[in-house]
Parts: sequence; structure tokens; C-alpha cells
Amino acid sequence: GIAVLFVGCSAATTGAVIALCVWGGASLLGTLLTPVLDKSNSSVAWFFSFLIKWIQSPVTTTIGLIAALIVYARGGDVDFHRGMLFIEVGTGYGAMTLGGVAWTLEDGFNPDGSVKDDLPPHEANHSPQVVALGELGFYATYVTVGGLLGVLQGGTWFGLDANSCGNPFEKTPWPFDHPGAPVKSASECW
Repeated sequence: GIAVLFVGCSAATTGAVIALCVWGGASLLGTLLTPVLDKSNSSVAWFFSFLIKWIQSPVTTTIGLIAALIVYARGGDVDFHRGMLFIEVGTGYGAMTLGGVAWTLEDGFNPDGSVKDDLPPHEANHSPQVVALGELGFYATYVTVGGLLGVLQGGTWFGLDANSCGNPFEKTPWPFDHPGAPVKSASECW
């Protein structure tokens, strides 16, 4: 009786520790490797970067892949660039990274269906954040802590204002799609 229960708990604990170590190791490697792979001009490197993102954020990336198939089948724009899949999901300009997929508005694409040059570097800055924190960890932190800090700085919850004050997760990618815009450090926004 009690011995079986002890062995079962011990095995479950060992399994959980192993899973946590695998996730932590993949998180560390992914955080270090994906930016390097994304900055390359190699589609092979981008593919491996995408695989790392998929491993660390399997739910949102899989949903994004299914959405990409639907978008492609309906004649929408789908492009693979800088280790991410960009899919057209609406009108306007902008994108939101979910795992290894950037849900991109139509003005983010060129007439030939390729994604515009400024979006991939911006969104590729978010994907290592997702890899580091995990899909739920990143989005929960972005929306709560990042958003609250953004508002407290006088900026916006989900982005940056014209003075580049706001959500700290947007600070690093901001210059890619806002060339010439002011860039202030977080301490200058208080």
C-alpha cells in the first residue's frame, strides 16, 4: 500500500523535475540561439529558429499553423521570414506574435505577398521573449507587468507612445518599425 504510493509519487516527482530541466534547457538555448538564427539570411537557420519557437510555444504556434493553412487556402498572404511565419489576418498595419507566427494586418505585406522589411525584425524580437518565458509566461507578463509599467510610465498598455514610453517589451523592437522616432530608456519615462 504505502510503498506503492511512495514509488508512484517519487516517479511523478522525478518526471516533473526532468520535464522542468528539459524546458529550462530549451528555454536557455532558444533564448541565445533564436536571435542569432533570425538575424541570418539563411532560410535553413530560420527553419531551425522556427522549430525552437514551436517547441517552446506549441499551442499558439500550432494554432497559427492551422490559421496559416486557412489563410493560404483563401488566397491571403503567408510569408516565412526571420524564423517566423507571417499571416494576413485583417486590415490596417501591425502584427502580433503568437509563438512562431505573427498575425499580420494586410498593410504589413508588399503587393507580391511578401512581408514588409520592418515587421520581421520587430516581431523576431518578441519570439525569443516567448521562448524564454514560455507562451503563457510571456503573454501573462506582457499583459500584466509590462502593461502596468507602461501605463505607470505615462505610455500605453500594449505599445509605446510617441515618446517611446510604455510597455517595456516593446522597447527593443520599437526602432525597427519606427525609424527616427525618439527612443527613451525606461528610466527617462518616469
